[in-house]
Amino acid sequence: MAGMNFSELLQTPDGISALATCILAVAILILAIVTGSSLGGLAKNMKKAVAHLSDAQDARVRQTTIDAVRRYETDPQLRESIKHIYNKTVQGTDYSLLDPPDRFHVVTVLNFFDGIACGIEQGILVEPLVRDYLQFVLDKNVRALLRGDSGPTWAAGDPIVSLEGYETLLDLHARWLTDSNRTLYEMLR
Repeated sequence: MAGMNFSELLQTPDGISALATCILAVAILILAIVTGSSLGGLAKNMKKAVAHLSDAQDARVRQTTIDAVRRYETDPQLRESIKHIYNKTVQGTDYSLLDPPDRFHVVTVLNFFDGIACGIEQGILVEPLVRDYLQFVLDKNVRALLRGDSGPTWAAGDPIVSLEGYETLLDLHARWLTDSNRTLYEMLR
């Protein structure tokens, strides 16, 4: 093979095989370059898709939070229980007037807030958004209905429900009250 020119080389089986191997090597190199650049574009597209999904998920979580917060004002059973407690406690000033027959309404209200606390804990609800809308009413209901604590504008008696089962709500309440970043309402209490 040494000393043969190119046209003589192509007439031998070894020469054809060598030429085919060279062509195959060049084709593989070109394919590798094309694949590498395609994968780079694919990676960019994947990052964009993940960011889009993340944005969509964030929007869905915010909407879920807004819907949950609105339930405080729109859910008929919850509103009936809030109204019952408000009327029974002389416009929310004397929770000692609640009796065991009022337990259903108290549990309905506390279960709503416990569901909110569980949603925050599980990342289903956006805590700052919930806190902006419900912090005051959650605080008063936990203190008056669950703990039996009097506040600046209300008296409380012994609670008619047990703390058991409301650990998530109590944790959220404690966290909100011990935050160093207190809201204006905290300063006015």
